[in-house]
Amino acid sequence: MRKNIPRDYKAYVRQKLGALTPIFAKASVGDFASDVGIPDEHDEFMGLYVGVQKMIVVIRKQIVQLSHESATKTEFLMLAAHQLRTPLTAIRWSLETLLEEYKAKLPKDIKERITEIYRSSLQMIELINDLLNITQFERGEPETTFRLVDPLDITRRVFDEAILFAKEKAVTLKNIVCKNEIPKIMTDPKYLHEAISNLVSNAIKYNKTGGSVCIELEHMNHRKVTLCIKDTGIGIPKKERKKIFTRFFRGTHAALKEPEGTGLGLFFVKAFVESTGGRIWFECEENKETRFYLELLVVPKKHTGVSWSGQNIIHGVNSIHEKSPHH
Repeated sequence: MRKNIPRDYKAYVRQKLGALTPIFAKASVGDFASDVGIPDEHDEFMGLYVGVQKMIVVIRKQIVQLSHESATKTEFLMLAAHQLRTPLTAIRWSLETLLEEYKAKLPKDIKERITEIYRSSLQMIELINDLLNITQFERGEPETTFRLVDPLDITRRVFDEAILFAKEKAVTLKNIVCKNEIPKIMTDPKYLHEAISNLVSNAIKYNKTGGSVCIELEHMNHRKVTLCIKDTGIGIPKKERKKIFTRFFRGTHAALKEPEGTGLGLFFVKAFVESTGGRIWFECEENKETRFYLELLVVPKKHTGVSWSGQNIIHGVNSIHEKSPHH
C-alpha cells in the first residue's frame, strides 16, 4: 500500500521526473558522465532511477570497449599502410623508369598495360598516404613541421602540377587571383600542399568538359588567409551535403563521374585545417558552380607562443606583422 502520497500528485511526478531531465539532456549529446542521484525513500520512482543508472553504466562500458577497438584498428591501419608504402613506391619508380627509358622500344599493347599498372600504383599510394594522414590526425599525433610558408607559392606549385591533368580532362585552369597582398603563414607546408592539391584535383575531376577552375586568395583582417577554389562542375546534391566531409563518403554524382576514389580526401583536408584552428566550407549550385573555401590562420591557435625549432613563434608573428602593409 502506497504511503505519504502528496495531494498534488502531478506536481510530485514532475518533480521526480525533473531530476532525470539533466541526465537525459547530457546523454542526448553523448555525455554519460553524470550519475543518477538515487533517493533514500523507497517509492514508485526508485525502480526508474535505478534502471536509468544501470543503463548509463552499461553505455559507459560499451564506450570504453569501442574506444579500445578503435585504437587497435588505427594501429593496424598505420602498420599496414607503412609496410605497403615502401614496396609500392619501389614499383612506381620502376614503372616510371620503364616508361621513360624504354618508351620507344615497347610494343603499344605492352606500353598500355604498363601505363595502367603505373596509374593503379599511384592510386594505391594515394590511398595509403590518405590513410596514414588520417590515422595520425585521429590519434592526435600528426607528423607536422610548422614553419613560415608562403601560401601563394604553394598554391602556384599545385597549379603547375595540375596543368597536365586539367588538359587531359579538357578543363581550363584560370590564373590565380590575389585580392590583396598575401602574407606568409605558420603551417605545415606538406599538409597544406596536400590540402590545396586535393581541392584543385576534385575541382578538375568533377568538372564538365570545357569547364574551368579558378583559385582566389585573400588576406583577411591581419589574422586569416582565405583560399577559394571555384569550379563549374557537377556540384553536390543537397541531400548529400552534410556528409561531404565524412570519411569514405563519395557523392552520387562524383561516383558516377569518377568511379575510382577513396572518399578520404575532404575528410583529411578538414582534419588538417581544423587542427590548426582554421576551417573549411563550401557553397554550391548544383550542375553550375561549387566553391570550396579554406580559412587559414596566419598563426595557428595551438602553436601560438610555442617554441619551434629553437625559435619562438612569436618572433615569426612579429616578422609577419612587420611585412604586412596593413598592420
